[in-house]
Amino acid sequence: MILRAGKFYDSEGNLVPLEFGNKEQIKLMNEERSRVDCFTGDGLPVSIDIDERVVYDFQIRFKCICGKQIYRDYESEESDDFEGILKREFFCSECTRGYTAEIDPDDTEGALIRLKK
Repeated sequence: MILRAGKFYDSEGNLVPLEFGNKEQIKLMNEERSRVDCFTGDGLPVSIDIDERVVYDFQIRFKCICGKQIYRDYESEESDDFEGILKREFFCSECTRGYTAEIDPDDTEGALIRLKK
């Protein structure tokens, strides 16, 4: 069973009605709540991978609350141009949630991802 857009679906994609006390549904809802909690408050710390060459390629990868992988990259001639990728907003192609990024003050090569307000 999976939880997508607030509804439960079986392995064949059929809608499963909400059943009070269903342990599998409760587990899925708790996992969803944990994913949401990562993006609120302090934000989710992620690494920014840098491939060094003539042009620097900044990459951010993280999973959306809905579980879809989000990937963005940005090329620059400056190795410390983190702002180029962080100025962008990130949107999930599955559920359309928006995210913002900022430099992680505790990790100079990392970023914090937050839900867009």
